[in-house]
Amino acid sequence: MTNSKARATSGPIQLFAYESGWQILFLEERHQLQASIGESVLDIQHIGSTSIPGVPAKPILDIGIAITNFEEGRPNRRLTHVSTEAGLRKLQLLSNFSGPDGYCHRQKNSMGRTIEVVDHIPEWRAFFEKEAALLTVIFGTQFLAIHHIGSTAIPGIKAKPIIDIPVVIKDIESIEMFSAPMRALGYRPRGECLDNSIPGTPGRFYFSKDTDGARSHQVHVCQEGHADIQDKLAFRDYLRLHREEAQAYGMMKERLAARHRDDIVGYIQGKEAFVQNIIARAQLWRHKAQRTVDIHSGKA
Repeated sequence: MTNSKARATSGPIQLFAYESGWQILFLEERHQLQASIGESVLDIQHIGSTSIPGVPAKPILDIGIAITNFEEGRPNRRLTHVSTEAGLRKLQLLSNFSGPDGYCHRQKNSMGRTIEVVDHIPEWRAFFEKEAALLTVIFGTQFLAIHHIGSTAIPGIKAKPIIDIPVVIKDIESIEMFSAPMRALGYRPRGECLDNSIPGTPGRFYFSKDTDGARSHQVHVCQEGHADIQDKLAFRDYLRLHREEAQAYGMMKERLAARHRDDIVGYIQGKEAFVQNIIARAQLWRHKAQRTVDIHSGKA
C-alpha cells in the first residue's frame, strides 16, 4: 500500500487510485472504536470515496459511527475528530437522531419531519437529471432505467420539494452491493421499510437523502417488472395531461400539509384515496391509449 500518511499534506486537493489497504485500515479502526466506545455503539460504517472500490479518492478514511445518544437535551450534536495521522482518518460521531450528513444513522422517529408544500419550480427537472447521471454510474451493469416521478415531475402543481426517483435494475438480489456507494452519494439505505407506520412495498428498496438538514431526494429501487413502477409512471403521465385533476391534487396536498405539518403519516393517509383513484383511472387511460395505437398499427 502506498504511504497515504505522507500524502495528506496541505496544498491542492489530490485524488489517488483506490487502494485495497483502505478497507483493512477501516477494519482495524472499527475494532478499536467498538472497544473504546462500548455498548452505546449502534453501527460503524466505512463511508466516503475510500469505501468504493475502483473510485479515485482523497486518502482520508471516513468512518460514520451511530451511537445511542450523546447527552440529554443535545440529540443532534455531531463531533468530528481528525487523528494525528495527518488527516488519514476522519471520524463522524453521530447520535441516533436525524442529521444533515446523509450517513445512515438511526432516527428516533424516521417518519418525523415537517411537511412543506411549495410552488413548482422548473429547476426540479435539472436536479433530477444531475442525480440521475450519478445514479446511473452507481448501479452500473445492473442498471436498466431511471425516471422522475412524484409531484416535482408534474409541471405547474404544488409539491413537497423532494425529487422522487425510481431506479429499475436487473436483479434485486444484488441490492446490498449498492449500500456503500449510495452512502457515499449522501443517501441513507432504508431497505423495504416494511415495519414503518405506513409499510413500504415488498421488492421496492428505499434510499433517502437530506440536503441542509431537509429531505431532498428519494430513490426507489425495483427489479424490472415490479408493479409499483408502472403505477407511479401511469400516475405521473396521467396528471401531466389532465390539468384539472393535477391542480386538484396540488391544492389537496397544500391543505393536507397545513393540517398535518408535523405528521407525515396523517399527510400520506389523507391523500391515499385520491392517489389510488387516479392510479386506477391512469391505468385504464393507458390501456385505452395503447389499444388505440395497436388498432392503428394493425396489431389488434
